[in-house]
Amino acid sequence: TGFIAQPAGGRRYDGTFDHIGDNVNFWTATEHNNIRAWGRHIYSSYTSVHRYYNVKSDGFSVRCVKDQ
Repeated sequence: TGFIAQPAGGRRYDGTFDHIGDNVNFWTATEHNNIRAWGRHIYSSYTSVHRYYNVKSDGFSVRCVKDQ
């Protein structure tokens, strides 16, 4: 089966929402430090996945993976 990422955008630390319809952001399990964690960002205008660290109070999508 394939993976389809819906461009849900994200919630910023200040409670505002951005990039709805343009990109999707996913958290990883990896911390950068006590304040930030690594995320993956998929933009509708690019063909690659980008890696950034963001403040943990940002709201990103979570991808659940089921063991088979």
